[in-house]
Amino acid sequence: MDRRITILRHFPTLLDRWRGADAQLRELTESHRTLRLLLQFPNRSGYLLISCIDPLHIEAPITWSNAHISITVDDGDGYFVEDTLARVRIRTGGVEVREFD
Repeated sequence: MDRRITILRHFPTLLDRWRGADAQLRELTESHRTLRLLLQFPNRSGYLLISCIDPLHIEAPITWSNAHISITVDDGDGYFVEDTLARVRIRTGGVEVREFD
């Protein structure tokens, strides 16, 4: 079984809780290349942080509202992080999703 499928099973619950939030490309680090996406609601505490580890292709605005993020496996050994309405498509080698209160 593809271990990426096992990793993905935890993401939908978290992503659904943050559906409709404001999204922002927060940071792209050079060492251990990681792109961080931050999702927040203006009148709610906490945030969701999506870390795209070893991003290979980034197509996205810097910020957008009403985020509808999905994460799927690509045909190779990575992932796609997408928000089709906002024209966001990130191809990445790995992905982590963490919720902060």
